Amino acid sequence: MIKTQLRKILSTRYRNKIEAKGCIPAAVLILLYEKDGIPYLLLTKRTQKVADHKGQISFPGGVRDEKDESLEVTALREAAEEVGIDINKVEILGLLDDFLTVSTNYVITPVVGISSSPLQFSINPEEVEEIIEIPLSFFQDPLKTKSRSPNKDTIDDAYPSYRYGEHLIWGATAKILEQFLDIIQLIDFD
Repeated sequence: MIKTQLRKILSTRYRNKIEAKGCIPAAVLILLYEKDGIPYLLLTKRTQKVADHKGQISFPGGVRDEKDESLEVTALREAAEEVGIDINKVEILGLLDDFLTVSTNYVITPVVGISSSPLQFSINPEEVEEIIEIPLSFFQDPLKTKSRSPNKDTIDDAYPSYRYGEHLIWGATAKILEQFLDIIQLIDFD
């Protein structure tokens, strides 16, 4: 039921596409899955070894490869490389608005996917320090989850940030998450 509603919403809404010369196309996978009957969202903590966004919380994803047929393929390939998921267990439901990272010049396309099969994770230690599984219900009370930006000198205070335990989700990931959560609010979970 969630899958059908989410696919419909994503397919009928206007999607903002960014086509900027000189920007690097990238994609992330917003992966919904169930554990013990509870819907979860998958995030990762990046290592200090990666080129950009060291130590930040992010969705699995990365730069589009020349061989990738689409940004959906990029998101799935990168998620498989980073957290070892079986991409055959993920069904793509649609895309969110593109997002431009100002400091690193990426145009990120968020790809929404769902898995109804149990997932096994295997971390790539070069890219991922930790897998963060967040129950979707955690985000139901924005007053408990939203927090201030971590550094008012370098981050626009208009950007959302979320604290999950010791993890601070901010920047592009938080902005993408905010849009996803706005869409999820339109779904009847009963």
